[in-house]
Amino acid sequence: MVLRAKICRDSAPCATLQAMNACFDSTRRASVPGAVCLPLALVWGLGACSLDPGTETPTLPPPQDVTYNFEAGSTDISLPDITIPETTNTPDATTTPDVTGTPDATGTPDAAVNDTTAGDTTSTSWAAPTCGSITGTPAITFTSDEGATLAPVEQTFSADAAVGSIVASDVSGRMLASLNGELLVSADAGCVWSSGGTLGTNSTYSLVAGIQGAVWAFTPKSGEVLHIDSSNTITTAPTAFAQVTAIRPDTANPARAFLMNQEGQTYQTVDTGASWTSIGQKPTTSLGSTFALSGAFDPADPTKALVGFDRDGIYWTEDLGQTWTKSTGLGLSDASFVESHQIAFSPADPDIAWAVSVDTSGTDGLALYRSANGGRAFVRVAEDATTLTLDIASPLAPAPTDEDTLFIGYSTLIGDDGIDIHRYNHGTGLVTTQNNSNQGIGALAVHPEGGVLYLGLTFTDQPI
Repeated sequence: MVLRAKICRDSAPCATLQAMNACFDSTRRASVPGAVCLPLALVWGLGACSLDPGTETPTLPPPQDVTYNFEAGSTDISLPDITIPETTNTPDATTTPDVTGTPDATGTPDAAVNDTTAGDTTSTSWAAPTCGSITGTPAITFTSDEGATLAPVEQTFSADAAVGSIVASDVSGRMLASLNGELLVSADAGCVWSSGGTLGTNSTYSLVAGIQGAVWAFTPKSGEVLHIDSSNTITTAPTAFAQVTAIRPDTANPARAFLMNQEGQTYQTVDTGASWTSIGQKPTTSLGSTFALSGAFDPADPTKALVGFDRDGIYWTEDLGQTWTKSTGLGLSDASFVESHQIAFSPADPDIAWAVSVDTSGTDGLALYRSANGGRAFVRVAEDATTLTLDIASPLAPAPTDEDTLFIGYSTLIGDDGIDIHRYNHGTGLVTTQNNSNQGIGALAVHPEGGVLYLGLTFTDQPI
């Protein structure tokens, strides 16, 4: 049985080579004239730039300790009058984890950490669903009008069900979902679903798309991690974590992924989860939090991440967890006990981050927060029981093509309240809501090109 309680307000880069004379810094916004981008030297989110002769030296932030890793024999780009030195790929053992030169299973050095363009296998056009109804499961549907109408399903619920996650892979039309510990797979953008195998005995698995059609799965309330390849072969990745908060697959190396545990400490694997190596430190929290409720990695740069705690709000890092800093703007004050239950980055602009948090030390109730600087500072933008309804498990689905738009799901499993699908637009400040008669919602996902919203439903034959 899946139960959810409503909490009311009064409850306590150089990523893309544009030209030979410009490269982007770590904010992805400022350009440095007269510079030449060095691909494969993007380490810790900073583009490595070499100045043309006679160019005035720009003022840049102090550099991190980095290791440049150039693939021998590469002919990706011709750099005029630039001598690329040989390197040993030996990181500074005191400050920099080995994330640029670790060999993979074949002995080939990995690509640099900032992997925003490498290995992209996404189709230029991702298929849209063309069916009139959905077959294979009653627990997944979709809407093309933000929830006003839902695609009909041909099956009915016969037992308790809970969809934990829905994800679109980088292969056009290929979608995966978790339902009661079972993997569901669709090859036609969510029209026909079939079993892809058993994930495990846990009822809820979170799914994160990798590259080449692969997906990672983990259980937030245990340390279970699995890898699912493009043929739906499920491999258990041995871990020693009590819980896993977030996973971020590398977009250049299919065997590599980054993980955050229940304390906010970061790890990486370069062998598809067969082994994990610590690459960061857990945050030293100001109010004594030791348990992470939520976490997320920047979709454009895995060195940047956010972790939300049970009383200390949110902390941010931009060096893969080597250092952490507390985010501002959550709760009535920095000394408030703030629970941060949901965190999501915008795929359209990773500087935009969303969070659902509640100040449990005062009257500042559950609310939706937004950050415009990667999570360093948050601003309350909507409050529960005013313009929208929230709970601590409300799934968040940022629009992939519009950084101002966020979809939020809400349900109580109480009587015939149904499901609310909220659409918050930060540009206008408006919230629109569509309600449907389904009992509960466990997952939301947006079509990679927008326009279609997928709902993962929950059902119990003993509603509250």
